[in-house]
Amino acid sequence: MEDPPFFGSNEAELRECARAADAGTVTLTVDGKFPLTLVETPLLTIDLPEDNILDVLPQQALSVAAGFVAPAGARDVRPRPTPRAP
Repeated sequence: MEDPPFFGSNEAELRECARAADAGTVTLTVDGKFPLTLVETPLLTIDLPEDNILDVLPQQALSVAAGFVAPAGARDVRPRPTPRAP
């Protein structure tokens, strides 16, 4: 559905793409530490309707999402952009 490096044809490849999308983009400190936890969805089947945000034909597709979460009660969250390697 998407071009490399964001294409995956199976769960393992989709999971790798989801993890790579977040790698090195932002560094966060929470209360002066780096206690972020990686969370991931299970393999999802999604239905893309007409006029979808990916601008592809209506279809059913597979997806995996990944992201980082801060602990409950975090008070001082400070993002800092991290340059990507060329």
